Amino acid sequence: MRLLKTLLRKKKRLRSLNRFRVTLKTRFGGFFILRQWAQCSDWSSSAPMNRSSHHGAARIITVLFERSKFIASKRQALRHSSFVLRPPHRAMYPTIDSTIGNTPLVQLQRLPAAWGIDPSNVVLGKMEGNNPAGSVKDRPAYSMIVEAEKRGDIKPGDTLIEATSGNTGIALAMVAAMRGYKMKLIMPENQSIERRQSMKAYGAELILVSKTEGMEGARDLAFAMQAKGEGRVLDQFANPDNPLAHYRGTGPEIWQQTNGRVTHFVSAMGTTGTITGVSNFLKEQNEAVYIIGAQPTDGSSIAGIRKWPEAYKPEISKKARIDAVIEVSQADAEAMTRELAVVEGIFCGVSAAGACVIALRHAKTLKNATIVFIVCDRGDRYLSTGVFPS
Repeated sequence: MRLLKTLLRKKKRLRSLNRFRVTLKTRFGGFFILRQWAQCSDWSSSAPMNRSSHHGAARIITVLFERSKFIASKRQALRHSSFVLRPPHRAMYPTIDSTIGNTPLVQLQRLPAAWGIDPSNVVLGKMEGNNPAGSVKDRPAYSMIVEAEKRGDIKPGDTLIEATSGNTGIALAMVAAMRGYKMKLIMPENQSIERRQSMKAYGAELILVSKTEGMEGARDLAFAMQAKGEGRVLDQFANPDNPLAHYRGTGPEIWQQTNGRVTHFVSAMGTTGTITGVSNFLKEQNEAVYIIGAQPTDGSSIAGIRKWPEAYKPEISKKARIDAVIEVSQADAEAMTRELAVVEGIFCGVSAAGACVIALRHAKTLKNATIVFIVCDRGDRYLSTGVFPS
């Protein structure tokens, strides 16, 4: 205080005041104080300060010291307190299950013209290979396990059993790994090596049946294992949570992505979960939407598409609202698999290509139509089958 008063009395006060101004600004953050000081003192003048200026300066100095004492007390209190800095709130990131669904709907650009389809028609493919395990089956796999959990039928740590031709097994293996289940999958031995490897990669136990036994034999073995107490069969062929996934997800997505303009829907028929769920939703929105199921011709072997003997016909298919079932040959489906990759850049499996063949054939008879077909999976699961050039 004595030093400050001495500085104020000096004749060369301009230099001293400038130095004091810097001290106020840098040490005490005294912007308000400087403004007040300027009002009671002429900074550029070398004339002696009058009485009122001295009183004003004294008031400002008093405020300065009071403020510095306040800051010091707060620092002292903080130093001796138990206050702990907390890390910022953890951001919420998506988990793998949140990436199931909401797949793109893309328009075929070159094939419709090559097939002589009227340009007023639009042919769209629902890219289900974009799901995390690579196929449309991710949807029902997640639905069957999660809905069973909600009912208390299963719990993490249980063993689940399912017969599969490939895609459902891969999807179930992914969801089982995600939610903490043991998975036993039964598959005909004639399915591609990529499918087997994918199931094992997710930690599933794979059991093969002969080509002669086929899917019927795989289904019978699954229930025999359940009867022995080896696990619980999810039974995609009779489980209502299978089509429920498409009624809640795939169908609404198609309706929204086409802005309600979809006029025709084409899907391969395997377990029939996709066509059952989607057909029910689309028919509820517009009864006129035409639903077409794709099945193989006699003697054709197309993974993911098949005709079932009456005793093995999927129970869930009884609720499907299908207007027509059209057959496609194995040769045509495999040719379209290659054509989609080369002409459209869509790398998909044979069942998806079979649905595309039927969609294009039907589109040739239409005008002003919006036709949607399901691109069930990706082509990398068929590289070892010889469908694509080696």
